[in-house]
Amino acid sequence: VRRRLSRVSRQTWIAIGCVALVALVVRLVGSGDQGQTWDEDVNWAAGKNYVTNVLSLDFEARSWQWNFEHPPVMKYLAGIAAQWQDGFGLARAFSGLWIAIGCALLVPIGARIYSLRVGILAGVIAALLPPLVAHGQVVGHEAPTVLWWTLGILLALTAHDGVTTRRQLLVRFAGIGALVGIAVASRFVNGLLGPLVALIVVVQAPTKEWRRQTLMWGAAILP
Repeated sequence: VRRRLSRVSRQTWIAIGCVALVALVVRLVGSGDQGQTWDEDVNWAAGKNYVTNVLSLDFEARSWQWNFEHPPVMKYLAGIAAQWQDGFGLARAFSGLWIAIGCALLVPIGARIYSLRVGILAGVIAALLPPLVAHGQVVGHEAPTVLWWTLGILLALTAHDGVTTRRQLLVRFAGIGALVGIAVASRFVNGLLGPLVALIVVVQAPTKEWRRQTLMWGAAILP
């Protein structure tokens, strides 16, 4: 992983950092001005209780009857913030951070597909896009969803980079599959990320032989 990260240019790292910082600041400014929003209290309260139960080793069924309508990962993320502050402020900041990272990951995605300039433009547009700003200011399922999708696409685009053995490929497939699993455990609609990353991985295969291996082992490992 360190070797792969070391190949990223300094200009790309600076662009990623700048986009992430701009995106986070835009979401933190006035994050509480709208008051409580729909489902925010339910998500926050469920997450607080989930994390409290884990820390206190309380696994009684009655302690876990909180918000069964949505999968739990996003609520755990909010619940971590809720351990430090009895209010939405820090949990909203966490939401802003997840989306800010997601916006920043558009920089290497754009650079990979087109150019660094396009990646920066995509990241800045996402950072300032009103719907993404709004969802980064509330305790909701959309914030980590943005992060999982951009991270999943980036991992799929780079899955074949520098691969020389089948073992390397299988490890990367397992990582992508785990990420999709976490995404689904954040929001059910994120199951759509699975077919997308699978298609990207197949299309990105450098040779016909690698494509055959990708289809065979990807179908076994990714799910």
